[in-house]
Amino acid sequence: MPSDSYYGHIDSQRGIGRITGNFREFGGTFFYDQQDVSLSWVKITTDTASLDSNQSVRDTNIRSSLFLDVDMSFLSSRKVAMELYIEGVQKP
Repeated sequence: MPSDSYYGHIDSQRGIGRITGNFREFGGTFFYDQQDVSLSWVKITTDTASLDSNQSVRDTNIRSSLFLDVDMSFLSSRKVAMELYIEGVQKP
């Protein structure tokens, strides 16, 4: 990805406040079909170990097997708004 790319997140914490951060390592691929745009798609893969919320203790906890010690990707196409895959299994 270009060095100016950003992939971030915002999470609420049960009335305590919002946590913002980003994933420093991510990538993507896409396919564009000029003849039939409905066949086009984009996939984003995330290295969840690269999570950075600017709080090292929290980041270590979130990267653990309790939360984000997984492979994660998103697939989007004209036919499907967004599919989330964790450890290769599609999630709702």
